[in-house]
Amino acid sequence: MKRKWEVRDILLLLILVALAIDIFLKLPARTAVAETFELDRCITAQPQEKPGGFVHVVTH
Repeated sequence: MKRKWEVRDILLLLILVALAIDIFLKLPARTAVAETFELDRCITAQPQEKPGGFVHVVTH
């Protein structure tokens, strides 16, 4: 006996395919690239002094 595909079945299949594609695309591990520096160069004793470097903070 042949079963007829209903709209619900097609939508569930499309959701399954979309989730599989999303998981497949997120599998490769992304590498973080960061440059290291000396934090002491960014700290000054007086507010008028020019620091040797700046700290950039990014929140995730």
